[in-house]
Amino acid sequence: MRRDGFYRDNRQKLELLHRLPYAEPLSRLKKLFKRLVHSLHVHHKLDAAAERSGRSTSLTLKSTPLRRRSNMKLKHHQQKLLRKVDFLSWKSDNTLREASVMRRYHVTGREDYVKYSRLVGQVTSFVARLKALKPDSEQRADLSGQLLRKLYAMGLIDSDASLAKAEKVTVSCICRRRLPVVLVRLKMAPTVKEATRFVEAGDVRVGPRVITDGAFLVTRSMEDFVTWAGDAAQKRHIAKYANKLDDFDLLQL
Repeated sequence: MRRDGFYRDNRQKLELLHRLPYAEPLSRLKKLFKRLVHSLHVHHKLDAAAERSGRSTSLTLKSTPLRRRSNMKLKHHQQKLLRKVDFLSWKSDNTLREASVMRRYHVTGREDYVKYSRLVGQVTSFVARLKALKPDSEQRADLSGQLLRKLYAMGLIDSDASLAKAEKVTVSCICRRRLPVVLVRLKMAPTVKEATRFVEAGDVRVGPRVITDGAFLVTRSMEDFVTWAGDAAQKRHIAKYANKLDDFDLLQL
């Protein structure tokens, strides 16, 4: 109990008083002893009043050791404040932009976003080096043409006229060339999430290959060859809707 602990602590202090050297002034010892007796008397009165009222007193003396609350439950306003605090995103990082891009284009692996970001950084640094060359340099014209033609063939830019287009390449431009996003743009799927499910199920092929990886990048020339696979349920459904499904295919439904 609290009273027993208090008596034990004060008993130890009294024992320490007896062990003090004799050089200690007697007046200081008397003051300390009176203080201890007074605190003991006050604590006894508080305990008696608490027992009569049926409640435990909330006052604690300095001699009683304080116990640390290990499992403290948060209050309602504290929980609401913690919901608005994000400990994973910092101003120095770009995690908010990263999370929004990954959610918009349904990029499940963060490794893909890191690769796209590094690729954009390499393109930007290469364009900066090209701009550092002289405008009439043959090397600048040759390298600029190769870079612009490559970016245009990949579908990252809409024109290969100038280096200003290459400077505007972002991670979102690369994510738009992912196969699920291309399916949504071709009106073959309602959402990117559904398109990703179709790709992972093996219902989509690009040219002669069946693609099951949602991170597959579709170039500008291969965009016209994105179709449903031969055994895809969507292909049979479209043929049945258009009354182009023969009896042999009807047996497979």
